[in-house]
Amino acid sequence: MWVVPAAEIGIGVLFISGFLSRLASLSAIVMMVVATYVHLVVNDPTLFPLQPEKPIIPAIVIALCLYLLWIGSGSWSLDLRGKLADGK
Repeated sequence: MWVVPAAEIGIGVLFISGFLSRLASLSAIVMMVVATYVHLVVNDPTLFPLQPEKPIIPAIVIALCLYLLWIGSGSWSLDLRGKLADGK
């Protein structure tokens, strides 16, 4: 009950800082695939009263995470600063 929200907040912090962004995007893709599956399988509207009928938001998050997985973190990321400090 508390693991998934804590993991989502942790992944968001990793995205914002740019630290281990590719690993964070992989874990976010896994969580969003599970969310899409649950959204499509569960037919009880009382469980998800504010959700649209189609899993639009998880699909957008999956697409953005795939883009981030492919491109990597940006020029202000902590991963790049670590490489610049090492002289690579």
